[in-house]
Amino acid sequence: MAEFTRGRVVIVSVFGGRHMRRRVWGESGEGLLLCSEDQYQRALATGQEPLYAGFPKASLVNVEDTEAQPAVPDSRQAKLRE
Repeated sequence: MAEFTRGRVVIVSVFGGRHMRRRVWGESGEGLLLCSEDQYQRALATGQEPLYAGFPKASLVNVEDTEAQPAVPDSRQAKLRE
């Protein structure tokens, strides 16, 4: 079973059999919270949560072998905690 760390790239099957490339934002039981690349990059830049949608893990077509980027760069983590 694949590890669904934040930022991992996945391909999901959507209505009509189309496939969409999305980034993992979170995991909840049998579901994943996924966002678009644009929303993910905006989250990296601003530190705000992206707009995301829930998908069942059963809709996964592929999990890409890419290294996940942290949603907030380390230097900003400390500022967000203050």
